[in-house]
Amino acid sequence: MRVFADLTKLVKEFPDCVIVMKRNLSQSEKASAKGFLQAVSEAIYRLKSEPTMREAIVANVQKRMRVSRKNADEIYEEYNQVFSYPARVGRDGLREVLDILASQTGKPQSELRIDRFLDESLLDELTAEGFFRKLEARG
Repeated sequence: MRVFADLTKLVKEFPDCVIVMKRNLSQSEKASAKGFLQAVSEAIYRLKSEPTMREAIVANVQKRMRVSRKNADEIYEEYNQVFSYPARVGRDGLREVLDILASQTGKPQSELRIDRFLDESLLDELTAEGFFRKLEARG
């Protein structure tokens, strides 16, 4: 597989796998948003904790993407490492990206504060409710 640029090597904790939703949607449809985050979190947890899933995933990637087994293995290895559990954004990486934006656009740092771009309050609620602890206990 040919890689032209790997931003994760240029910016540690590069935020390349994020969940984006409008802030007002996360409040007006809170139950749905939390349910979505629960489903994504469970999928990531299972990917990281159930190595037996690897074969089924690689076979599916190979079939759906029409790539060789070797390429499917490489894709699996690359993406298995990308997702964090729980699904949180690396603040250091986001800060680096915002610093780059500030230097390239000339915008003041006050316009590029992390809290303007990142709201993990629903994940905080899931943590406080014990969702992740219960998921791990089931595992």
